[in-house]
Amino acid sequence: MPVPPASGPLMTSTCFERACQILVNAYATGKPLRVLSDAVAERTARDWESIADFSIAHFEEMKKVLDGEDPSYRD
Repeated sequence: MPVPPASGPLMTSTCFERACQILVNAYATGKPLRVLSDAVAERTARDWESIADFSIAHFEEMKKVLDGEDPSYRD
């Protein structure tokens, strides 16, 4: 199934924004950050990559919400 054109960049920017919020909150504690090991980071990345249709499903759900709130975005 082809990826809708806006879903990839939208999910990327949404995930990046959320990651930035989390990092800023972590810095705000004033405590040293505890960084994951390379092995844990790699395993987590592989797990995320295996969820191939997540961004597509998320994008479709967001369109359903918009359809209910203001379907004029489709015009």
